[in-house]
Amino acid sequence: MLAKFLTLMPIILVPIMVFGQEESGVSPKQLNEVTVSARSSFRSENGHLIVIPDRQQKKHSFTGYDLLSNMMIPGVSVNRATGEVSALFGSVSLYINGIKATNAEVKALRPKDILSVEYYDAPTGVYAGENTVINFIVRTPETGGYGEVNAEQKVGYQKGDYGFAGKVVSQKTAIQLFGGYGMTSIAADRKNGHADYNFEEGRMIEDFLTLSGRDKSNKTYFQGDVTNSDDKRTWQASLFYDCSQSPLRSSLSQTDYSGIYSSQVRQNSHTTEFSRQGGGRLHGKLNLNSNQSIFFTTRVAVTRNDYSYMLSQSGDTDIEEIVVDNAAKENRWQMDVHAGYSKKFKHGQSLSITINNFFKNTASDYYGTNPSESKLWSNEEILFIQYVRPLSEHIMLSLMPGISALHYKQNDKKQLNFVSPRFQMRLTARLSNNHFFMVNGNIGNSFPNISYISNAEQSVNAFRLKRGNSELKNTKMYQAMGVYGYNAAKYGLQLMVMYQFNHNLPVSSFSQEGSRIIQSWTDRSDNHVVQSNVSVTYKPLQTLSLNLSGVYTCYMYSGYQRISAHSPSLSFNANYVISNFMISAEVKTPEKWMSNDLARVTTPWEYSLACNYALKNWKFELGTNNPFIKNARYYSRSYNPVFNEVFSLMARNHSQTAYLKVAYSFDWGKNVNKTKLQRTEMQIENALIKAK
Repeated sequence: MLAKFLTLMPIILVPIMVFGQEESGVSPKQLNEVTVSARSSFRSENGHLIVIPDRQQKKHSFTGYDLLSNMMIPGVSVNRATGEVSALFGSVSLYINGIKATNAEVKALRPKDILSVEYYDAPTGVYAGENTVINFIVRTPETGGYGEVNAEQKVGYQKGDYGFAGKVVSQKTAIQLFGGYGMTSIAADRKNGHADYNFEEGRMIEDFLTLSGRDKSNKTYFQGDVTNSDDKRTWQASLFYDCSQSPLRSSLSQTDYSGIYSSQVRQNSHTTEFSRQGGGRLHGKLNLNSNQSIFFTTRVAVTRNDYSYMLSQSGDTDIEEIVVDNAAKENRWQMDVHAGYSKKFKHGQSLSITINNFFKNTASDYYGTNPSESKLWSNEEILFIQYVRPLSEHIMLSLMPGISALHYKQNDKKQLNFVSPRFQMRLTARLSNNHFFMVNGNIGNSFPNISYISNAEQSVNAFRLKRGNSELKNTKMYQAMGVYGYNAAKYGLQLMVMYQFNHNLPVSSFSQEGSRIIQSWTDRSDNHVVQSNVSVTYKPLQTLSLNLSGVYTCYMYSGYQRISAHSPSLSFNANYVISNFMISAEVKTPEKWMSNDLARVTTPWEYSLACNYALKNWKFELGTNNPFIKNARYYSRSYNPVFNEVFSLMARNHSQTAYLKVAYSFDWGKNVNKTKLQRTEMQIENALIKAK
């Protein structure tokens, strides 16, 4: 009798479970005679959001970024071209199976291997100290491998990206290699406007208009990874090499000076840049038992940057005169270390300790018009201790005190040391699988970019010079934020309100020395930022996904200069699947923003349309960006009692273009899926002061 009852139990329970879930908005799927319900997104017991991509989203995604964009997680913004992901007014740290990932590694993900995406808007444990985290849960085959070649070609201006990828898996060990090459040749941005130089002896006005120009650049990258993993430990070793160069960035402009100095000249500028970076990374995680783990990641990189800038001008006599001739070389090596310990206790409590150390040593030599040298080393340490305690079944409190320290020394100057406390409090409430609340308070700090504190200087033209400021203080940051999220079968919603105050924020400063205006940096500035965000995802059909997001941001600066800007903006995305095709559309309204240069910048309209076709081993995508905008323009306006500038910038790469993507993949072995790898847009950091 008992055996018969156990046999019939699944038949009895399945209809009961399905009936109970349909009332909560869960859509059912019919499988033969048994109805099974599933939700694509829900909150886990720990409070983070788990989103499961569907078959069509995987099928029509080329990269991990494409899949993340197609999933339309409310509040998560994805730029497929650059690989930038943002959420909750800040950057998002990307992980793959709990290992922090680079831009190239996320683009190398195989969409069909991604089981789910975890979105941590309140990171804990190994993610302690991060703003927000997206972790890709990826299935690794036990045996097999794949290979792939891909290409993307622009139409409208010359740009091509070509890449390859390969992976071999044997039981616990996976070896992956990927690389690529990209080149661009495009008409230079055209700048039209004027600048006011308010010298003590009088005012001078500079009217400028770009007549022509050309930008050429190319990039090459390679990376190889070896991963060995089981239930108790994970090891990963990586080697990488990146090379980017701009052998030609030229511009011809007409410049008219009036006021205390009057002249009409034509100016030619030529800029070249060359960067090479190589290094490696080692990651390890050990599970001491089911409740304890230790982890570490070490990354070492060696970089060489070369930069040159020449400005010449000719007047009525057509005799060309060199006004500025600068060159700079930088050698830098850096080592980043991240390590931590995590332990879970009874009743949902946990303790995490994380330590970060960032060391940089750079030596720069400047030649030509402003010869000088800059030697700078810096070391930053950050320590966090996070304690998480459930206050009830659905409410959780996270307290995270910490401390950060920066030490840096430039040339033979005195070593500077800054020590700052850090603290974060997060209260989260998961009232059900559908509703989520979070209140966040944060005290932190940030340190100036290393190029801001360099004591070198570079001429922009005969009347303006750029210089760093080695006396900059670190910035104190205070933030308060509230978030509400709702997730159901067809709907997703996120509401966010945030206020942030930054004390001693480095901003552009201008002063007169002799017959020149000196552009540098000052920390005598405070910044207030208020932002509200609403993001809604709606899936009325299994084949149709829609997302609408609205953002309002207000920037207010005081201290060195009192200035403000505010901006509402909207964006809309839609994906519609028809058999093996997916049609995508995106529209984004202009927005205004203000950064450390205190310039109000207005962006142009952006919209795109694409058609994706996927069948077996092939993927194709034909798309167009801004097809009816011939001259997409950015508008910039800055004011300072000593120097101010107003101009419009016509950016060719944001005007009408079309593109074609093609990828072919082949597999061998068992349990392998097809993928797409797209080249990385690797940006190599440098400490050089640049004229432009």
